[in-house]
Amino acid sequence: MLRAFDTCRVEYALCGGVALAVHDVPRSTGDIGVLARPEDLDRI
Repeated sequence: MLRAFDTCRVEYALCGGVALAVHDVPRSTGDIGVLARPEDLDRI
């Protein structure tokens, strides 16, 4: 999914448990939170 966002040049940010894991604070929530800009929604 993130590779597709990169290919389509959609700006995004990871949030929640996945973002915590990137900062070495593991928290398994079983989902991935993604924020995107409203103007990119037509490309998602």
